[in-house]
Amino acid sequence: MLPNNEQLIKRKYKWIFDILNTVNESKAPGEIAVEKRPGREPTICFKNSGKMLYLHSRYNPREEAERIISRFEYISDYDHIVFFGFGLGYHVEYFTANFPDKTFSIFEPELDIFRMCLENRDISFLDRSNFDNFYFSVEASEKKLEKLLTGMNCNILVIPLPSYETAFPEDYRSFKKIFGQYFDNTSIIDNTKKNNEKLHTLNALKNFGFIMNSPSIFNRDNSFLKNKPAIIVSAGPSLEYEIENLRYIKENGLAYIFSAGSSINTLLENRVYPHACWSIEPNAHSRMVYEKMISNGIKSIPLIFGSTTASTVVESYPGKLYHFITAKDLVSRYYLGNSLSSGEIVGMASSVAVVTLLALHKLGASPIILVGQNLAYKDQRYYSDGIDYSFGSKKIDSAYFNSSYKVPCVDGGYVYTDDTLNCFRKDMESYIRDFGMTNVINTTQGGALIKGTSYMPLKELLQDSIKDNVVDPEWELKLCNSYNRKLIKKRSDALKPEMEKFYKSVNKLRALSDKVHDENKAALFYRIINEILENEFFHAFLYSMNVYECKLLVKDIKLKNGKGSDAFPVSLFDRFIDFVNACIKDIYVIMPLLAEIYKQVS
Repeated sequence: MLPNNEQLIKRKYKWIFDILNTVNESKAPGEIAVEKRPGREPTICFKNSGKMLYLHSRYNPREEAERIISRFEYISDYDHIVFFGFGLGYHVEYFTANFPDKTFSIFEPELDIFRMCLENRDISFLDRSNFDNFYFSVEASEKKLEKLLTGMNCNILVIPLPSYETAFPEDYRSFKKIFGQYFDNTSIIDNTKKNNEKLHTLNALKNFGFIMNSPSIFNRDNSFLKNKPAIIVSAGPSLEYEIENLRYIKENGLAYIFSAGSSINTLLENRVYPHACWSIEPNAHSRMVYEKMISNGIKSIPLIFGSTTASTVVESYPGKLYHFITAKDLVSRYYLGNSLSSGEIVGMASSVAVVTLLALHKLGASPIILVGQNLAYKDQRYYSDGIDYSFGSKKIDSAYFNSSYKVPCVDGGYVYTDDTLNCFRKDMESYIRDFGMTNVINTTQGGALIKGTSYMPLKELLQDSIKDNVVDPEWELKLCNSYNRKLIKKRSDALKPEMEKFYKSVNKLRALSDKVHDENKAALFYRIINEILENEFFHAFLYSMNVYECKLLVKDIKLKNGKGSDAFPVSLFDRFIDFVNACIKDIYVIMPLLAEIYKQVS
């Protein structure tokens, strides 16, 4: 053990010596080893099933550590950080240098690795008051860790050392069973957004005819939901417990009932018709959610659709249509111009229930009541009865629960969830917090606890406060179409010159390809790129189809810009040309749709 490490352990963590002395080395000799090479930082190699795995980069573990920490953009928003996997501590050292006041703990599942760290790397960077403690799997039982979490009672973020998930999968799963709710799930949302970015624009173009010809729920004279109770019915397995309560509410007009996504099928199965269905899913396969309504020709339940909803849903829906403009829809925002206020645009979220919640909040509904919003498994099921999908409709195989983990339940206990459901929960909590919602009641029996909501069983709510007939039977008549067709025609006419400007700027950029090494031309490159990025046609139709690549490019361009006489980087020029070429391919896809809109407004 290095002298500095020995002094630190003796002074502040004497109990670690007891563990090191009482627990034998668990790995066979040679299975775990420290690798040291001239001119390089040490790393740890781990032999697993004949394969060699490095816990840190062999070449530059400090640079890797910076990348690991930089992936977490909102560290400053959390109260406490828990590191799973210490290894040789490069990532923790980088963290302490950049967040010197943030409290943190370390969970190291492999004691042998910690021994090697103490013998090979100075950990004096942990000698600080904001370091809570070490935890090791040999002494930290599940109950002890749960007690630790209860004691923390703050906003926690888990940062795992990426190599540990592969190197020590059992330890990783065991840890995640308890701490899973504190892992960062934003990559799930980001991947979904990236996969759907072209769909949002294509659906908005295909749906625009329906948008022009259907009322918006944000009609400016519309106040039918102001201070009225509204129920969001979701498809969680607890929904079936509330069918009779929902039937009673509907028959007596005690609240507006809105189904979110798949829950419409459970309601149809039990002949409880909501006042409307809400839909935002952009993928074409979401049409199967409404297959029962379409095949049975049920016209009495209107659809409230987000403007970027799958066009296959909108064009085949048998009932009346009402809409709202989503934040992902730059198409409608272009055509409607200043006739569309910011208050009529609804932010997009990870689930239809969250978007419905946002819209109802904007419409002034109060209270907003959640039913079937489990955000967790119940009785080994994902969905309520009446939903016939290949996954989650019936009991889930027990093997699937290997990837599940505990989160607090509304009744004070725990329920099991997964990354996707937990992502939905966090998303809902953040919107409730950010929009200052104080009137959201969660009635879901056995559901995950949702911060910012109050829990009350629906039956008790009926006895306590939901007693009066508040539903206006003619609420739909108060919704009307009010978009300015002349403005839409004017905006459509303006597209051609904007498209011509776009192509002109692209051609100017291509003509400079052989001048990319010329330092005197750098400012011209930046100016032409700005012309493209600020072009109205590009912004309304192409940006949203390529938003992630565009953001990365703009970030890199800003980093390179303003560096005096530096030439424009060749690699950046090539990337931008590839980006523009991809945009031009998208133009060929959207041109028939633009022509159809022009025809409709002419």
